[in-house]
Amino acid sequence: MQSLESPCKPKIGDYVIVCYDESYFPGQVALIVGGDYLVNAMTLSGETGWRWPDCKDEIWYDNVDVVKIINTSKSVNARRVFAVEEMREYQ
Repeated sequence: MQSLESPCKPKIGDYVIVCYDESYFPGQVALIVGGDYLVNAMTLSGETGWRWPDCKDEIWYDNVDVVKIINTSKSVNARRVFAVEEMREYQ
């Protein structure tokens, strides 16, 4: 897992990259309680695209597993596939 020099402090609604089971996923912060973040994560679609799953994939993450705050994803086609540029360094 990648270490952080200083933990990021996202707010509700921010887009982030999270580490889960030594893999990285983009997502959006839904709730914050103490140092824990409820993040709705995206799933990989193809080799480099990401999409929101049909059912929300919300998981609680400790602050150390919220790796980075990122920009809003850009839709690349009509099938709800998004480009998440910041994920390139984690794939």
